[in-house]
Formats: sequence, structure tokens, C-alpha cells
Amino acid sequence: MDPKSTKELILVSAVLLWSVILFFAIASLAPNIVDHPLIALPLIFAGTIWLSLTAIGMVVVKNTTTKSALNIGSAVAVILAGLFDIGAIGGGILLALSLSAAQRRFTAEADNRIHFRVAQVFPLGIRLLVVGLIVAVAGLSLPIVRQYIDREGLAVDEKQIEFATKPLEPLLNNIAPGIRPSLTMDDLIDQEIQRQQANLPEGYVIPPDQKEVLRKQLGETFGQDLSGQETYSQIIASRLNSVLQRVVESNTLIVSIVIILLAFLALRAIIPILTWIVVGLIAVLLYVARKLDILHIEETQGIIRRLEL
Repeated sequence: MDPKSTKELILVSAVLLWSVILFFAIASLAPNIVDHPLIALPLIFAGTIWLSLTAIGMVVVKNTTTKSALNIGSAVAVILAGLFDIGAIGGGILLALSLSAAQRRFTAEADNRIHFRVAQVFPLGIRLLVVGLIVAVAGLSLPIVRQYIDREGLAVDEKQIEFATKPLEPLLNNIAPGIRPSLTMDDLIDQEIQRQQANLPEGYVIPPDQKEVLRKQLGETFGQDLSGQETYSQIIASRLNSVLQRVVESNTLIVSIVIILLAFLALRAIIPILTWIVVGLIAVLLYVARKLDILHIEETQGIIRRLEL
């Protein structure tokens, strides 16, 4: 085996070993992140190292078989770490697809540029690697989310409703002037009575028991007995929690997948930031590797053909 092939084999072996360490660590430590959030910091650091080593390996490794081993090995590590759970299998397959797409992107960027520059060759491929890593972590997290939902259930509170509906207050005011999520049912009824009284001819008075009648009607509409002190957000939270409870009882798996997909969409915002952090780390690693004569820039001459008039 020539020295170049030996270096490729060592690099890919190092990446695969780090893949096993990373994904097994995620599978074993992830259940404790809710109670101990700082556990996520070493996992994020390990993930950043994995992204950097994987990206470098995809650029410098030329042997097709060795490249395939890099893709398949990382995917298998996810599946093994997840003990063949359906989430781990799905995450592993999607990771393999992301690695394959990233590899094609790295190859295209590296082959189509006259000068090798880290900031030009790596960013687009790293974005795909980050997506693949997030999907793999999501797959490993699926059984954890399912267990949490089975144990704790799924519910929202009035504060979350108020926060979610805050941007909708102008629309709600157009539909029903004066309505706010923090408004109590009695306040809402009083507003309605005042509106009705203002529209009555002079000398007519709304009956004293009208408030109780309206409260009963609202209770029938919302499907619960009202004391009048419940806020609008509490009513919405109660109705929503009833729906969530029925959905969770019928299919925890689907609910868990939806939650993970929502988390993935939320994490999309960090992909550009993480990409450039990894690019910076790659630049440092390549500088050190070149100083140690592990890697070098090869200069080649060739004929460039262009279509011109």
C-alpha cells in the first residue's frame, strides 16, 4: 500500500472512530440533557470536530471505496447507537444521503477551482453535513421524546398561549374589539352587555340575569362550566390540551416526529453560524496538518478549454 493510500485509510478510520464515539455519546447522554443542559456543550464540541474531520476526509480522500466506507460507516454508527430503533434507522439512512450529497458538492467545488481556498471549497458541503448531523441526532432522539411524552404527557399553559397569540391581537381586535388573551370571561361578558345596552332604545334595560345567561352560553360553546374568572388564554389552553391528549393517546410516534420536525425547523437558523465555525476550525486543522507535512497543496498544470466567439 502506497503512503497516500495509507494516509487516506488512517484518516477515514479516525473519522469512523469519532463517529462511533459521537453517536454513542449522544444516544447515552441525550436523555439527561433536559435535567442537565450543560451536557450539550461537549456533545456540540464533539459534533463540530466530526463535521470538520468528515469534510476534510471527503476533500482529500480520492479512493472511491474508502469514500463509500466513510458514508456507510457513519450511518451504521447511528443505527448501532440507536439500537436499531426506527428513528435511528431513518436518521442513519438520511445521514448517508446527506453525506453522499455533501461529498459530491465537495468534489465539484475542489475540482472546479484553480486555487484551493478553504472559504470557497468547504461551506456548501458543510451545510449539507450539518443537516445530516441534525437529522441523525433527531433520529437518535425519537425514542427519548416518545418516552418523555408517555411519562409527562404533552400540554401547553396560558402563558404560552398568550405569547403565541400576542402577534394576533390586532386581528382579534378587528374581529372582536377589546378582546385580549388575558381577558376573563366575566370581563368579556361585561363588554358584550355594555354593547347590547348601548344598542337598546332609551328606557330599555338588560335583565340582571343576562350575565349568567351569557356565561352559560359561553360554557356550552367551550364545553365546560365557567366561573367567569377563567381567562381567554386558559380556555384555549384547556381546549388545546384536550385535543393534544387525545392525539397523544392515539399515536405517540406521530406526535414525537412532529415535535422533532418543529425542532429541526427551529434549528435551521443556526446552520449558517455553525457552518462558518466549522470552516474556521477546518482552516486551523489544515494549517497544522500542512506544517506537520501530513497534507500539502499539489500544483498541477493542465489545459483549460473555454467556449468563445
